[in-house]
Parts: sequence; structure tokens; C-alpha cells
Amino acid sequence: MSTVDIRRELQDFINQEDDTALLNFYKMTKSYIEQRREDKLMAEAEEDIKKGRLYSQDQIKDQIRSWTE
Repeated sequence: MSTVDIRRELQDFINQEDDTALLNFYKMTKSYIEQRREDKLMAEAEEDIKKGRLYSQDQIKDQIRSWTE
């Protein structure tokens, strides 16, 4: 099944479902997308740690102070 076919079928599902089913589909999809985003951020953070791209607590405090100057 091609991506275009999947999009069409999903659109058909959306158009045919009642409000409750549509809300549940929306929540499930939104949760999945947010989890993917969080997983990506976590992987990036782990990569930063592996490569030593870290800041000390004092460096972070100095950065925060510089934002308010």
C-alpha cells in the first residue's frame, strides 16, 4: 500500500467516524507524535553526553544570568 493510499484511507476513516472515535484517534496520534519527538530529543541528549558536550551547573547559572542583563 502506497503512502498516498494510506492517506486516502485514513481520510476516509476520519470522515466516517463519530466524534468520540475521532477524538480518540486524535489523542492516540498526538501522543504518538509527541513520544517520537521526545525520543528524538533524548537520543540527541545522549549523543551530547557521549561526545562530552556538557555544561556545569555554574555555567548554566551564568547563562541564565546573562539572559536577564
